[in-house]
Amino acid sequence: MGYLVKDLPWAHEQNRRNAEADVAFMHSQDQRAAEFRANLPVLIAEQKAAIDAALAEGRTLVANKVDYTFVIHRSNCFAIRHQMDRDEAWARYDDDPRGLSYSYDMPNLLTPDEVEALETYRACQTCNPDTTRRIKKREHTLRATSVQNMARRHIGREFETIDGEPLGELVAFTVAAESVTLHFPDGDRVDSECPEVVMLPRQMP
Repeated sequence: MGYLVKDLPWAHEQNRRNAEADVAFMHSQDQRAAEFRANLPVLIAEQKAAIDAALAEGRTLVANKVDYTFVIHRSNCFAIRHQMDRDEAWARYDDDPRGLSYSYDMPNLLTPDEVEALETYRACQTCNPDTTRRIKKREHTLRATSVQNMARRHIGREFETIDGEPLGELVAFTVAAESVTLHFPDGDRVDSECPEVVMLPRQMP
């Protein structure tokens, strides 16, 4: 119990107990920090071994999540040395020893095939990894649209059948009592023979 706790004239017993609890908590934190620091060399060695094993398995690319995508690096990229070098990753631990888990995260090592399986990524401009694309964007899923739901906003858009047959640009549509007809440059399609169509994304200029 510290000097302030045991020697100050506490007006309320509850305040004294709260102060004792605070001192005990800080003492336990100091003990945990000391224990963690003593075991840190073992942890670093284990992390190095895990990285070496992953590299030996062909996991030579690092995928770091940034915002809504991944940035892909070579494992020897200068920009991520603080992750791959576990001694450096933990170097700042002594700057704030109460941050018991303070370090840079372990690298997310992947094989080239695992990287290509990601929905989105962009290649690091520092190390220029061997990815199939510089930027991979999420592919948009094309949804079928019922002919019965055609509206003016669909005019001028490109369509195809749900089987992938190109229909071309929608010129107009006609709504009758019992049917809807889509008018394309190469011919018309009635909802009875083509109940659903797929609107294609707009082409970038």
